[in-house]
Amino acid sequence: MIDLLTTHSIEAKCRARSREEVVDIAGNLLVRTGAVEPRYIDAMKSPELYKDV
Repeated sequence: MIDLLTTHSIEAKCRARSREEVVDIAGNLLVRTGAVEPRYIDAMKSPELYKDV
């Protein structure tokens, strides 16, 4: 897991106006580092993930 924490996977001073935008920012960082595929971002936005929250 520590291998994922690099200068390419950290973004400082970014702003998001919604939960979806937060997921986009975080997901794109993961995609950029090769940790996940782009479809993972859509999966994180799935309402099924938040049905019990």
